[in-house]
Amino acid sequence: MTTNKILTVEEYNQAEKHALRDVPNRIIEITQPEAFQFTGYPSRIDDISALSRYVEVMHEGKIEYIWKNYLLEYITKEEHELIKDIAEQTFSMSSSLFSKGSVPTSNLLLALSIYRQIKFIFPECKQTIFEIGGGCGYLGALLASAGYKVISMDITQVFYLYQSCLYRTIFKDKFVELVNNKDSAANGDGASITHVPWWDFYTPNQEYSYVADAITCNHCLCEMHPWALQYVISAGKKLIAKSTEDKACFVFQAYGSPVKRSAEWACMSFYHRDFKILHNDPCVSVYADEHGPSAAGHCVLPDSPELVQIQDAYKPPVFSNNDNPISQLICEGRDFHKTKSTGSNVDLPAVLRSLYKIAGNDDLRTDDEKFFDAADVGLF
Repeated sequence: MTTNKILTVEEYNQAEKHALRDVPNRIIEITQPEAFQFTGYPSRIDDISALSRYVEVMHEGKIEYIWKNYLLEYITKEEHELIKDIAEQTFSMSSSLFSKGSVPTSNLLLALSIYRQIKFIFPECKQTIFEIGGGCGYLGALLASAGYKVISMDITQVFYLYQSCLYRTIFKDKFVELVNNKDSAANGDGASITHVPWWDFYTPNQEYSYVADAITCNHCLCEMHPWALQYVISAGKKLIAKSTEDKACFVFQAYGSPVKRSAEWACMSFYHRDFKILHNDPCVSVYADEHGPSAAGHCVLPDSPELVQIQDAYKPPVFSNNDNPISQLICEGRDFHKTKSTGSNVDLPAVLRSLYKIAGNDDLRTDDEKFFDAADVGLF
């Protein structure tokens, strides 16, 4: 039986505390938000109203940059309607639950860009996408709104709570929250989104009741503990191995902040576990098992005794290959998507006007962005 109840901070903390009694030390070690701890970024809250600070985070002041480099300076009318709906639901949620109405900007546009790439690969919109480290949850919301089944997991308390509030607001009884409703796990087949706490994902035996057609983990691979990434790749391999989808893969955008580790390190971790690059560019990276049906024409990295450094041997190159079915879908999807939409695209000023209307004002800056502006902090 599902519940429409919002997950509270107290419920999450109590469930985590209870789970920690049985979680092995090494799993506790690898499930710490390392990058946030390293930089001092706040990753826990003690009151639900504090989630008002997390409606728009991590990509402050990058609207124009994202528009140009990730959305390639256009969105379709269908995409515009989709982000307006998510923005309206977010404003309603933040007004009622956090007592401060806000709309997402950069975060939502960035989520739209990877949503677009996933849709190029899986245009049927019926696959199961497992999202790891979903941040504000906007990608999961976009995917589930389009018809995909989403399974979501995050180790960071504040983002897990924010995701739970967002998903409950949008999907109501089609959202299964496993922290406070374990009995609903068996009913996950009918859910739009199933939310899995980290202690149910990181286990000694990697036994899961669900299957994934694709794993997505955006802007965070390099921010993981090294053993956590190795675990994610091996667990993901098991999850997609059970899929009947020929295009089963890891698909993500950007490797994450290099404050702890590099993209080369993440690429090496995939290659050492038989996952090869099928496509790699600023908008999307795709890795798949080299023994799988979609691995034809994968990227072969240089194998030279002169390449003794990880930085040399595993630097992810810009790569596409029409002999690979997934890379071909991405390239053709982009061409068709933009050509089909010519003359009916929505430009950035129109997008911003729609967000102004939802917010009720034409200053969408968060307090963090106002701080950056006042302090003249460079974000690039």
